[in-house]
Amino acid sequence: IDGISVLGGPDPVVVMDGDVKIRRGMVIPGGGTVNTFWTGRSVSVSNTSFVCFGKFVDNDHFVYGSDGLLAQTGSQILPHLPGYVWQQPSNGKEFTAVAVNNRGEYAIAGFGNSSTDTDCVIVMRGPKNVIAFQEGQYVDMDSDGYLNDQAWTISQIYGDSMVLDDNLNLTFSAQITAIGNPSPTKSGLFSVRLPIPGDADRSGEVDAV
Repeated sequence: IDGISVLGGPDPVVVMDGDVKIRRGMVIPGGGTVNTFWTGRSVSVSNTSFVCFGKFVDNDHFVYGSDGLLAQTGSQILPHLPGYVWQQPSNGKEFTAVAVNNRGEYAIAGFGNSSTDTDCVIVMRGPKNVIAFQEGQYVDMDSDGYLNDQAWTISQIYGDSMVLDDNLNLTFSAQITAIGNPSPTKSGLFSVRLPIPGDADRSGEVDAV
């Protein structure tokens, strides 16, 4: 099989250029033995890379891609933030969505070990390690550049709708709640451009001097 193929069923598998990259029973170095990963909503594929999330046999969760193990239960969310780790919430899994672009850059959505009003987070991994969005940040609902709307924040990222393009535009759907009032909730589609210092022309690369 040329390129990247994802096959579901009782024994899900990702095949890349004829090589099996992940399947049930495989041992991931630094992680554990794969119990399962959910092909319908937890695998993102670009022309050159893939990323998925799933569960080890010991019930810890993981994110795995073309570059190997990217995250797992208890691992640091970003290299420069010691003590800030992925942690399973009381009502779900650490990881809720993943995305990869053709440049091999990854976005991971899930839950960290912060308070319940800030624990939902999207991070960018790869050459650039940044927090793209964190629960508790205000959402500019009318996109006028001012935080003059009702105070809404993202409270959970939906698992089958995150896309990262090569210019670091991240699109995702999410549940939103009013800050200070967790009920009722609404759903929204969002687009966030991840910042790159020195990229004034928005090409995805630092501008030549």
